[in-house]
Amino acid sequence: LAGVPEDLESLDAMTDYPKEFKIFSQYILFPLVLVYLVILYAYLGKILLAWDWPEGWVSKLILGFIGTGLSSILLLHPIRERTENIWIRTASRWFYVIILPLVVMLFFADWRRISEYGFTEGRYLAIAVGLWLCIIVPYFIVSKKKKILFIPMSLFVATFAVSFGPWGMFAVSENSQVTRLKELLTKNNILVDGRVQSKHDSVQFEATKQISSIISYLSDIHGFDAIQPWFGESLKSDSVATGSTYKNPAFVAKLMGIEYVRVWQASRGGAMMLMSDREGSLAIDGYDRLLRAQHIFAGVAKREFPEQGIAYRIGEDLSKMMITVSRDAKTIDSLQIDLQPLVNKLLADYGNASTERIPTEKMSVIAAGQTT
Repeated sequence: LAGVPEDLESLDAMTDYPKEFKIFSQYILFPLVLVYLVILYAYLGKILLAWDWPEGWVSKLILGFIGTGLSSILLLHPIRERTENIWIRTASRWFYVIILPLVVMLFFADWRRISEYGFTEGRYLAIAVGLWLCIIVPYFIVSKKKKILFIPMSLFVATFAVSFGPWGMFAVSENSQVTRLKELLTKNNILVDGRVQSKHDSVQFEATKQISSIISYLSDIHGFDAIQPWFGESLKSDSVATGSTYKNPAFVAKLMGIEYVRVWQASRGGAMMLMSDREGSLAIDGYDRLLRAQHIFAGVAKREFPEQGIAYRIGEDLSKMMITVSRDAKTIDSLQIDLQPLVNKLLADYGNASTERIPTEKMSVIAAGQTT
């Protein structure tokens, strides 16, 4: 607020428009909007020709285009009446006409995902923005006044309206996913008379994947309070070291008698990931330095830290790690660390499913060499 004058009424008399805003809006942002428009309409044409309904990710493209376009209009609005910028008024008027088909495609794309996978906060917001556009687009096409202030004011009201109450995005999304989970569990005889059964017939992989996805969503966004009555065991975490109030999704899936799988896993027995708690801390008291490196894929990997005189090598199966300490280009100490026992312990504790939020201390191995 340092640049805001004390006399606010004097702002109405100011005619200077920042040159940087003009260059950015007119020569960078607006051309991007035009290019984006061509891409979106080309995709719309492809959908109509192939009669292939759009996927949910298309809504992100549409919302990105509309957001960028509205930003351009808002930034260029103060200079729209100048003679050399008469094109701005024409472009603004046609912008609202052009986005009409895109708003329709937005509803189709988002509703397709909702009909298959229920509401989430993202899908709810996409529908809410679409309904908001159904108000402002006709306003700027039909109205003669076309007050630009209508955009931020109506957006504020809409945002406030969807943020609270049983109709809000959080309540609707949680209820939708819990209802969907209940239907899946009931269909597969996991939820019987309102209680989860761990012993039941084998569940198809696709159903297991959808159940795991909902469990993961609830864990990340809402917690397990809504489904706690289904279980005899508490779903609250026993230790604050996990970084979460609730037990991890793999544990909840185990109580249901199914294997927890990730959304990206294509089939049973696919790749797994055991990941530590991202919010946890790592104590390095008593050590001189911490060197960070990461290896995900199998294959011999070597990393050197010349300034520290340290190097390490990872075996092909990621089961062994060799650390060497050098001084004056000569190796003075080496240490081999067997990582397989740690992996076996993690598999025993968490199963062979992908698991997040494992306490840091459970994913640590300590070894010491002779060099001091």
